[in-house]
Amino acid sequence: MKKTLLTIVLGAMFAIGLTACSGDEDSGNNNQSTEEETSGNDSSQESSESGESEGNPDEPVATVNGEEIPRKDLTSQMESMKQQYEQMGASIEGKEDQLQQNILDSLIGNELISQEAEKSDIEISDEEVNKRYDELPEEQRKQALEQGGYTEESLKKELKTSMKANKFVSNNTEDVNVTDEEIQAEYDKLKESQQDAPKLEEIKPRIKQTLQQQKQQEQIKKLVEELRNKEENEVEILI
Repeated sequence: MKKTLLTIVLGAMFAIGLTACSGDEDSGNNNQSTEEETSGNDSSQESSESGESEGNPDEPVATVNGEEIPRKDLTSQMESMKQQYEQMGASIEGKEDQLQQNILDSLIGNELISQEAEKSDIEISDEEVNKRYDELPEEQRKQALEQGGYTEESLKKELKTSMKANKFVSNNTEDVNVTDEEIQAEYDKLKESQQDAPKLEEIKPRIKQTLQQQKQQEQIKKLVEELRNKEENEVEILI
């Protein structure tokens, strides 16, 4: 079963991974719950650069309670992250191994949350799924149906899984609060590194959103760590 629509962990962990790999660089990565199917392109050049050995794209790179995570998922997300770096004028050179590990961790976290959500008593109605399906941007829906190998039925099934996972995370994390003092402190740091920084009033909403995302990411990362440490959960890394 394809899991690349489950972006609630991927979005958060990609942002964490991007920050970790780039040192002081702020990724500003988008942590929205948008569902997007990536192609799973297999590039031998990227595999070589990332330290990921070439192999069958369907062979597992990890298992979570027996559920396999195929190599093609890792490869496609590595390619996607490389493109994000390039859009920011950055490079993953020298950061490939760390980035690959962060992405693999995010895929494992994705699977753990998906499995826990399925075991929970969370219910998602057909009406909710149909509403979410209708809200998908037409281009995304078309890409999933024409290029992602989905039918309308299988896409809705995947959306339901994603929505259940989102609800599981929401039920197991706290509401995020950002204070004016935290915003001011972040702005002061910006002024120290950027003499021509805009006025606080101009960028306050953006700073607040960034801090909210960081706090959300920290909570999701903590939740995933707790799930990985549960005795009944078995994670095996195969690369």
